[in-house]
Amino acid sequence: MIKIWCAMGLVLAAMASQRAGAEFVQAEHPFLLWNAEDLAAMRKRIETEPWAKKAYEQMLAEGPKGQGDEMRNLFRFAVMGDEAAGLVEKRNLTSLLKAPDPLGGSLEYRILAYDLLYNSMTPAERQDIEAMFRRYITYSIKPGGAFDASLFNDKANYSRYDGEEGKYTKTNWLPNIIFPRKLSANLMAVALRDEKLIRECWATHGSVKWYFDDYLSDWGFYQEEFSKMLPTPGTLLLYGSGLRRLGLDELGFGYKGAHGATYRGHLLTVLDLTYPMVDVGSTRGKFCRITAGDARGVGPFQQTTVDGYLPDGSGGNELFRPAGAWGGTTRGNSEQWDNDKTEKMSIRLWFEWGHKLWPDAGFDYFLVQMRAPTDDLYFPTLYFNIDPIDPSRVKTPEAKSWIAPERGVAMLRATEGADYWKSPAPAVAFRLPSPYAHHVNDPLTLSGFFAFNRPIYLNPHINATYAFKFSRSIRSHAGVMVDGQVPARNKDEEWGQTGSAEPVLTNDYTHREAFGPLAKFVAARSSAVYPGVDQTRALMLTRDYLFDVFANRSEAEHSYIWLVHALGEAKGDGDWQPSNRLGKVLSDLSDVRATPASGDWSASIVQVRPATNPAVALPDSWWQRQVGVRIRMIGIPDATAYLARTPGARDAKDQERQPPSIEMSSAAVSVQGKSATFVALHEAFENNAPAIDRYWSIAGGTDGVMVGVAGKGTSLINDRLMIALGDLAEKPLKLGDGQESCTFTGQAFLRIGAARVEAEGNIQALRMRVAGTPVLVINGKAVEAKVEGGWMVFGE
Repeated sequence: MIKIWCAMGLVLAAMASQRAGAEFVQAEHPFLLWNAEDLAAMRKRIETEPWAKKAYEQMLAEGPKGQGDEMRNLFRFAVMGDEAAGLVEKRNLTSLLKAPDPLGGSLEYRILAYDLLYNSMTPAERQDIEAMFRRYITYSIKPGGAFDASLFNDKANYSRYDGEEGKYTKTNWLPNIIFPRKLSANLMAVALRDEKLIRECWATHGSVKWYFDDYLSDWGFYQEEFSKMLPTPGTLLLYGSGLRRLGLDELGFGYKGAHGATYRGHLLTVLDLTYPMVDVGSTRGKFCRITAGDARGVGPFQQTTVDGYLPDGSGGNELFRPAGAWGGTTRGNSEQWDNDKTEKMSIRLWFEWGHKLWPDAGFDYFLVQMRAPTDDLYFPTLYFNIDPIDPSRVKTPEAKSWIAPERGVAMLRATEGADYWKSPAPAVAFRLPSPYAHHVNDPLTLSGFFAFNRPIYLNPHINATYAFKFSRSIRSHAGVMVDGQVPARNKDEEWGQTGSAEPVLTNDYTHREAFGPLAKFVAARSSAVYPGVDQTRALMLTRDYLFDVFANRSEAEHSYIWLVHALGEAKGDGDWQPSNRLGKVLSDLSDVRATPASGDWSASIVQVRPATNPAVALPDSWWQRQVGVRIRMIGIPDATAYLARTPGARDAKDQERQPPSIEMSSAAVSVQGKSATFVALHEAFENNAPAIDRYWSIAGGTDGVMVGVAGKGTSLINDRLMIALGDLAEKPLKLGDGQESCTFTGQAFLRIGAARVEAEGNIQALRMRVAGTPVLVINGKAVEAKVEGGWMVFGE
């Protein structure tokens, strides 16, 4: 009897609770991914359906390395009877018998090979492999055991990546590195068809049950930089498929974690993170997603869900990608790296498999966006035996605004529903202060702002690989630096070589949100991000602009610097003069110009063709649209506004600047004092033609702000926006200028039209200037208001 490292009392309790209604099935090999019926159906498809025959020919023509050669060989053997391909994978499998323990961290294809080659192996070969599997399970499933000193060379103390003394939290282990080893152990137990072992492995602390119960946040969000999710979904889906064939679906696809996370929900978070399509001048646009962390990619397309195709035909979603430090099949001589890299299934394959499992989930919509530019239908790979997908028969999934407070991210979508995915309306991602693994210093920042089917704001990443110095610092994010010129206060702040004091990630914060048809609102407040400074950032997104209030309150003097980074070249209104007043705190920026910001100020940043040949050649249509953003801010006494050139991406040695696809510009506002409230308006535009004419302050103070926004000419924009701050955010607050006023709780939005005044929020009273005799509609319901002499009065 092998020893499984777990708390046996908890395991037995979990086994008892999960056993109810379960009926274990001793499935015959093969069963993990394909059974005999699947194999026969796939072969028949290739022999009878022209598209499938062509797809198989393409599979045979693919290069032997870098595109899932193990999966391809196993398909050729199991489906088409290619003995030579099977022999290659049998050699790969049996080579593990010669490798010293502890083997590598990603063995899923070797385990799949055991399942598919089972009937062609001798009893002795099976026995040896099964003994190796059971030995692997003992050390890989043990909490904290991925760095057992008797097995691992850990001179560099990489054990910090595997929890603290075997106790895991959301941030003290790295699932892209540690979880593949535990998944391999769980998958081995399934391949062995040992129910007791399956349940023990599943329930062990730090294993699959813990991943869904305790690691995933909110309804299933990955707790590290989102692209690092790559090593796990393919193996999780393989594991769940094997469990289903054994009658143990309650441990797999049927399991719901303690806080609601499921396999389906976990995979669907990729869609939650996705912005509207980016038009790259072709028939196949890109769908970018939220990026936040130390490997967020260089702009203008940092990370993508659908990679799309450029007009020259380049692009397309890859099927496999090597991933993970301990992500190979055999352990290397280094403390950190395995000798090789297991090819991991990428998003396209996740979505094909997800469509097979949950055809109503909407994965097919994104698959048809991935089709080749010359294809009318989406032709899938052969791995999951799904039919070609007709775009005209796909139901577009509904999208909505959301907040995930545990993961610390919110997505505001001005247009919701099925129209969202290709809408030009703005969408903005907001980073709350919550901690996450391999973080950058980005609490209370805009992670991205997209509009007119373009990225507008990005957090620039300039290093060749991981984020260090500028890229890791709050300096590279759309947030507020507090005392940024002060040297790091402790060694923890020096990790990543930021060179300055940095904000703290913390769960000590409050949040509020309201997603109405006209305006999407979110706010977060904390006094722990910069200890001693009470900070609130509140965003209100409409189809026309983003209203952004960042309030900072303290009993002591501080330096406050507000920052955004936009794609394009900047031009300020009024007189902007060269300046070096930012000094060392923002020495990364160049071509710095400044203007007094005691009064209201504005600037435009427009995406223009760079002078040098860019790494990604965008078409003429990109530049002809003249997309950009206009930034306006209410004046702050003694403040200074700056425009500058954002530092560009460096080469692999972080030395030479690479030609940018689009230049970036940074806007900053600095002020010294006990408090500072930055009240900004961000308006994306195209054709170099902003639609807003006026932006002005109606009331402002420590309790809240009220502003007006008016459009040009015949524009329908005539808005009033109110946000309560501090301790009064949950109490009725009256704001006004002696003429117009509004009493509300939390926040309120009004659009004043000739026939209707539409309002959202908890509004108790208002007095507004109007034209004609409009009706008042609050939260979609008409209410009685008095209109007389050009004024509308309600509740007073």
